[in-house]
Amino acid sequence: MRFSDRLATDNALALVRSSARLVFAVLTFLYLRQYQEGISGTTVVALVVLLGYLAAQGALLWRGGMLAEFGGMSLDIVAIALAVWLDPSSMPPTLLLFLVLVLSGGLLHGPKRFNLLLALTAIALTVILSISEQKLSLDIPAVWFALTIMTACAVYAGVLLQRNHAHARLAREAAWQDPQTGFISHQALLSTASWLLPLHDRMASPLTLALLSPGANVNLPTLAEHLSRRLRRSDVAARFDGETLALMLPCTTVTAAENLLTDLHQQGNDFRAAIIGVQDSDSSLDANLRHLEHHLQRAGESSGHWLVHAPTLSN
Repeated sequence: MRFSDRLATDNALALVRSSARLVFAVLTFLYLRQYQEGISGTTVVALVVLLGYLAAQGALLWRGGMLAEFGGMSLDIVAIALAVWLDPSSMPPTLLLFLVLVLSGGLLHGPKRFNLLLALTAIALTVILSISEQKLSLDIPAVWFALTIMTACAVYAGVLLQRNHAHARLAREAAWQDPQTGFISHQALLSTASWLLPLHDRMASPLTLALLSPGANVNLPTLAEHLSRRLRRSDVAARFDGETLALMLPCTTVTAAENLLTDLHQQGNDFRAAIIGVQDSDSSLDANLRHLEHHLQRAGESSGHWLVHAPTLSN
């Protein structure tokens, strides 16, 4: 396996993010330490924050799942806010850590995470700067100039991220196969349905559609891999939208589809699902899938409500 391929794995991402957090945390501690002579109260507080931050991030990394993702993000914001508050400079250079946080989140998870981190950063900066202004004699013009430059950089990066995200979506829709899951693309699914639905209507054969969304303890490629082992050659699986998979199961009743998904779920695969039986070939596949997507929101994380049945879509 090439280095670039290994770098694309989840383990490599966890290693890179952990290493980056360690490097930035140690550099911030050394920066704050240079202002102190000997062991002072500020040094002790900074050391406690450093060790607590690293220990908490290590525990979250071991725990995994969505708790690790959003817990680590929250810890990053709190730790950077404390670093800014402890920074004795009249123009705290530790403010740049917020920009690093926002940009890294956007590069890893796209515009939605970027916007969330940008909003949380604005709140944290408002609180911390108001406290620091009372605690220290800040160089207000320099601080506001730095914040203006950081905001401009963040907005510019956000626009570019949104553009790249749109290009990636269009390229994914135009491609026949989704590279992340190995299934066909959304556009390819619609093309397949254009001849498959009329065929099953003429044969008076049942056809069931399903949407699957991975839970907190499984990612999309893993769910796709487990699902591919259970599908027949005649079944059609596709990347629908974002983190959602679509299934088109020919010659399959709703009950049979439910049994398949239940068996898959009982094997330890964490996902939510919505299913519907297609009875009319004149109904649009995309409309049925959007109908399923709406009802998928009713599915919860609990073991008893992970699967929902959507009512038949009327023309």
